[in-house]
Amino acid sequence: VHLRQKSFKCLKCDLCFSQKVGLSRHVKVVHFKEKPFKCLECDYCASHQCTLTRHIKDVHRKERPFKCCLCGYSAARKNVLCQHMKVVHFKEKPFICSDCNSCFALKSKLSGHIEDMHLIKEPFK
Repeated sequence: VHLRQKSFKCLKCDLCFSQKVGLSRHVKVVHFKEKPFKCLECDYCASHQCTLTRHIKDVHRKERPFKCCLCGYSAARKNVLCQHMKVVHFKEKPFICSDCNSCFALKSKLSGHIEDMHLIKEPFK
């Protein structure tokens, strides 16, 4: 087994890379926010080719290869189908509000609940 030395260090965030090209790509994408991969069908831009490819399949081709065996729902990605199964069919609600013990299937729903129900809002001026 060969251990690669990570001798190329990012000056902005101290992340290290084994190759100069990896460091260059990181700086362009993360720190300069470059998105050189442009969709030919809309205004979408991506920082990586694989992200653009996924966008085209999901949005323009509407590919949904992952099918739910219980209800016919289909998803573009496996993790989305897994989330569907947990929320819709298994009724999992693993996200619990520490203030009132309300349970939510999605972390985003818990965050919204906390913001709506438990955070003190400043009056609009």
